[in-house]
Order: sequence, then C-alpha cells, then structure tokens
Amino acid sequence: MRRGEHRKGIAAAAAIIGTTALAWAGWALHATGTGAKSVEHAVNVVSAAVGLVVGLASFVASWLGYRADRRQHASGLPLSGIVDEFAVAVRAQWEAEARTRRLNDPYPLPVSWAPAEPAYRPDADASALSGTDADITDVFDRVPGGRLVILGAPGAGKTILLVRLLLGLVERRAPGLPVPVIFPLASWDPSRQDLADWLADRLTADHPALALPAPGQDQGAPPVSRARTLLNRRLVLPLLDGLDELPRHLRAAALDAVNQALPPGHPVVLTSRLAEYDAVLTPVSGVPAHLNGAAAITLRPLHPSEAAAYLVRDAGGRGSPSAARWQPVLDQLADEGVPVGQVLRTPLMLFLARTIYNPRPGAGPLAPGPAPSLPDPVILLGFEDPAALRTHLFDAFVPAAYRDVPPERAAQAEDALTLLAGHLDHDLGGAVDIEWWRLSALAPKAALRRRAAAVMWLWFVLITLACAAYVYIHRLTEDALFTNGMAVSILLPFIFLLKGTHFQDSWQSLLQSTLLTLALEFGVARLLAATIRFRPRRAPVTAMAWTWRWRAVAFGTGSGLAVGIPIGNVYGWFGGVVWGFGTGIVLWALSGWGVVPADLSTAVRAAALLEQDRRVFWRFVWVISAAGAALGTLLGMVPGFLRALTFPAPHNTLDSVYLLFPAGIGLGVALLFSPALALVVAFSRTAWGEAALTRLYLARRRNGLRLPGDLMAFIADAHEHRGVLRQIGPVYQFRHIDLQRHLANCTPAPGR
Repeated sequence: MRRGEHRKGIAAAAAIIGTTALAWAGWALHATGTGAKSVEHAVNVVSAAVGLVVGLASFVASWLGYRADRRQHASGLPLSGIVDEFAVAVRAQWEAEARTRRLNDPYPLPVSWAPAEPAYRPDADASALSGTDADITDVFDRVPGGRLVILGAPGAGKTILLVRLLLGLVERRAPGLPVPVIFPLASWDPSRQDLADWLADRLTADHPALALPAPGQDQGAPPVSRARTLLNRRLVLPLLDGLDELPRHLRAAALDAVNQALPPGHPVVLTSRLAEYDAVLTPVSGVPAHLNGAAAITLRPLHPSEAAAYLVRDAGGRGSPSAARWQPVLDQLADEGVPVGQVLRTPLMLFLARTIYNPRPGAGPLAPGPAPSLPDPVILLGFEDPAALRTHLFDAFVPAAYRDVPPERAAQAEDALTLLAGHLDHDLGGAVDIEWWRLSALAPKAALRRRAAAVMWLWFVLITLACAAYVYIHRLTEDALFTNGMAVSILLPFIFLLKGTHFQDSWQSLLQSTLLTLALEFGVARLLAATIRFRPRRAPVTAMAWTWRWRAVAFGTGSGLAVGIPIGNVYGWFGGVVWGFGTGIVLWALSGWGVVPADLSTAVRAAALLEQDRRVFWRFVWVISAAGAALGTLLGMVPGFLRALTFPAPHNTLDSVYLLFPAGIGLGVALLFSPALALVVAFSRTAWGEAALTRLYLARRRNGLRLPGDLMAFIADAHEHRGVLRQIGPVYQFRHIDLQRHLANCTPAPGR
C-alpha cells in the first residue's frame, strides 16, 4: 500500500467511526428526558462514545498499518527484479567510490600480475593467468569455476584490482545473473559466526532493504530475507577482501569456513597479503589450508618507469616546473638498493607521495607561509631506512590532506582520525568499519545513562519551573480549575506544604516545594535512564511501521486491567470497562510500532541513514507524548464525569470542579512523564539518540583527543575531499589498513 492510499484509508476509517459515534450519541441524547437520571444517562452515553471512538480508532489505525506493512512486502519485486536493481545499486556505489579514490586520476595506475607459485594453487591450472589492469575480468572468466586468489605485498593494489574486477563483471552482467559484492573480511569472526550468516548480515547492513522477506515464500513458513535468498540461490558473487586483516589464529579457520560454505563450483574471489597466506599454507603445526579449486595470481611491483611516468603526469606532465621537482627522486627509482627504490613501488606509497608532494589545484602549501611554494620531494632521499620512509609518508599524509584549512582545524582533524583509528583497534578489536551507530563503544554505558537522565531531568525542570511560576503569579485562583490541576499534579507531593505555610504570602515555601520536587524528579530521571537498553547495533533504523506482536497485546491487556479495575471499583463497572478497554487498545496500538529498513531503490549512505534514524527517534517522542497527553486528559475527565453525577446542579456541569480539576491533573501528569517515557523508548529503539549522547560525552577530550561536533560532515569530507577514508555502503574505512594501524598506534589504548 502506498503512503497516499494508507492515509486515505485512515481518513476514511476515522470518518466512518466518528460519524457512527456521533449519530449514536445524538440519537441517545435525543431520546433522553429530563431529571437527574436522564443527565446521568446522557453523561454515560457521551463517555462511552468517547471511549469507543478512541479505542476503535486506535484499533483501525493499527490494523491499517499492519495491512500496509504486509501489502508492501507482498507487492514487492520478483527475485529477478530485486537482483537487477541490486546490481544497479552496487555499480553506482563503486563507480562513485572509484571517482572518490581517484583511481582514474590522472589515469588508471597499471597493476600487473603473474601466476602464483604452484604451492598457492594446488588444485588449479596456471595457464592464461597473466595480465594487466582491465584484463582481470578476462582472466577471471578463464578461471575454471570462477575461484581466484589475489596475492600481493602490502599496498600492492589488491583492493584496487578487486574494484576493477567488480566494475568489469557488473558491466558484462546479463539480467538475472549473480551480482559481485565486495566483503571486507576484517569484520568477520569465523569462530563466532558462520560465513553464510555473516555474508547475509553484511548485505543487510550495506543494503538494508535486503532484510525484507523475499517474494514467493509459502504461507506460514518462517520468513527468509532477500539477502539470505540471494545467497542460497548463488545470485551473489562474493569478493572477499583481506584475509590478512583477520587475526592470525583465525585465518586457517576462515579458509576452512569458506571452503565449507562455498565449495568448488561456487565462484569466489579472495585477496590476501602474500606472507600471511603463505603462513596459512605452511603452518608450524597443523594441516595446511588453502582455497579449494582456486587459481592464484601474485601482483607484481610497479616497474620504475611506470612509477616515474605516473608521478610526472600527476605533477603536471613532462617539461612542467612542478614535474621537474621530482627528477632527483626519479633518478633513483630504478635502484632497489636505496629506500626510495624499494618504497615507491606500490600503488599505496605512490598515492601517499602524490598527495603530499603534488597538491591539487587550489590547495595550500604543506607549510603555510606568505610565499606559497610546492613541497620538495627531494626530502624523500634523506631517509636511509625503508621503514623510516614509510613512516614519514604516513605521518605527512593527513596534514597534507588538510593543507588547505587553518592549522587548528587540521590539528583537530588529525586528532579525530587518530581517535577513530584507536576506536577500531582498541574498542572494537581491530575492526575496520567506521559505523556511526557503533561509536557508543567510545563511551561507558554509565556515562550514556547519566546524560540520558540529564536530558529527561531538563524536561522535568522546564515543566516544574513553569508550574511554580504559575503558582507564584496566579496563587491558584478559584476560577482556574484546569490549570490548577496541572500545577498541583506536577508539584505533588510537596504542593500541600504550601497550604500549611500560607503560600500566598511566602515565596520561600514555594521555592522549598519546587526544589524538593526537582530533587525527586532527578531520582525519577535516573531510574528511567537505567531502563534504557544501550546495546550493540547491527544497523540503524530507517522508518516506523506497525506490526502484530503478542507482547504488545499482553502489554495492552495488562495496562487496560490496571486502569480499568481501580476505576471500576471507584466509579462503577461502566467507567472501568470503557476506560480499561480504551487504555488497553491505545497502549497496544502504540507498543505495536516498530522499525523497518530502507527502500532498495534509495541510495544507502551514512548521512542519509543518520537523518532517517533521527526522524524515527523524534517520531517516537512525538507520537508517545501526544498519545500520553490525550490519554491522561481523558482518564482525568471521565472519572470526573462519573463523580459529578453524584452531585446536583450546578456541580454536574461542564465547568464543574469535579471535571476540570481532574482533567488538569491528568494532563499535568502526562505532560511530565509521557515525554520522559517516550525518550526511554526512542533511545532503546533507535541509534541516533545513543550516538548523540556519545557525542556529548566526547565533547570532553578522551586520551587528549576529541571528535568534531558535526561528526558526519567531518567523515564525509575525509572521504570525499581528503581521500583519507573510503566508503563501502553506509560504512567508512580508512584508505588502507596500514594507515589505520599507524594512527591507532599514535595513542594508547583507553584505560577504562
């Protein structure tokens, strides 16, 4: 059901229910005579009509939401259409990422390879495996079974080659065929999670719509997600990136798990550093592990002439003054006995060098000064140790990426990147994904709950001070019954202290009551915050939808009994039944609201997910607060109605103290506690609130470092304009794992 149809259905249902209730109430009142019994009958009819309207409207709205949710699932694309749309999304994602990483600027850096040694491919032939650059797609097509291992030194271009393979395969893909997807292995723990489960979780994290049930499932059968269905039907070609990024003791188990889940005949591509893969093949003890049925290629170092041509072209072309700066370095590139000749032979080191010494047009110098000048790459010749040269390139990379901003902002950026790298290495055990919904690991849960309690208490303070100001100004006048009820409800239980001290003439007594009330509310805020479920999240939420839950039914039933029985004991069975039923239906409808993933056709980006999650957070707050205010007012009014019936006129009129004063009390209690309870629900069901509390915590320095106020803008800038981060779906990663580890080692692990 589309959104417009859903709204029309709700409007039509509301019109029918309202018209029916008004017609019934009008007929009943028209048939009512005069006298006390008649007035009592009329009030009963109106009360019942109001209760039924509330209850039935909530039920119909919930049912329509449930039907809309089911129809949305039922009217989805067939599986072939889902695969094709998924391929379009994957292609757009990686084409944009290739532009951001400048893989084609100034031209694609040539990456060549040769067949690996026979020990790395015991089950495959080495024929026709050599190639360069875009040949990787042709080579993959020639590999029997589509099983390939890409090996190389650190920074040799394994991920670059994997991106080119993905784009080439998607370009040649026919409708309905498998979609290549890159999976960074660093986020997988094979000792805790099956490969198929991890692949499905990764797909739904990067593409949330794949979490929806797949079409064509049998009625009554357990729902299977689109991601799981695509994997089961081999419509996803896994490109597993970075076996070496797993902990050493897990690599052999990971290869065994891949062989079990993806046996020969199931295409798969695996990348790894050569030394780490060799250690798995030749363990000190135990049985060697390798990818069964796979061919293997080894990336070659860049030829000195290729590296030189690339640096010259990137600096402006041969003959330009900016390119002439590189000549002393180029003269030594062919000498493998010097650090420059050893280090500047991989795409990663060339990328770092070009970023540091070939500023983009419009970027300022590395060292600000009155006379801008280009940094001189001859500095690279001053290092006698290759490790020292690599460290220099990593150290200078981040300042060079932020050379066009003021020094204070550049220093803050380096602090933030160092903190994020330490967060991945120390808090998340060497993870590579920067996920804003998991940054709460940077803050202790107790600190988050204290800040949540502070937010709730600020609301309590606002309402309490407003009521105290009202009491001080208006002195609880006799003609303001409704607002008096609100003030009394919020300042209880200490408002009665004012009566005994003649509060009309004593602002000190009012101050004492207010302070005691605020102290009590502080304890309530801490108690409510302690119930918030701060927990690790796989993904943020993107929308709200009503679904049937038996727990919600039980909650609504219990709440209805808890309200209906006391009211029935005091005001009779009629009031108890009406308001017990109404309360139960309303709370059941509210508690049935949950969260759903995003639409498949929507581009999944971290900033968009954060905005969607933020909107869901505030929708929970507004919906629950509004429902609580309405329910509190009605629960206050109806007992007043029923009690007013026991008194003669004029005490049983609409402006009676027995009606307005209880209504004010009900609204006051609801205004005080409904938003606080709504915050508890919103913090527990969404990720944005938890992330916001974490940012509040990180406003103070942690290990001498802190994150910027607008974290998402900073991360997006580091990815789109600085080249420090890369993006895979809704998550970010450092440009290279070695860069992450280098920055993480710049700060000690947190001592918490």
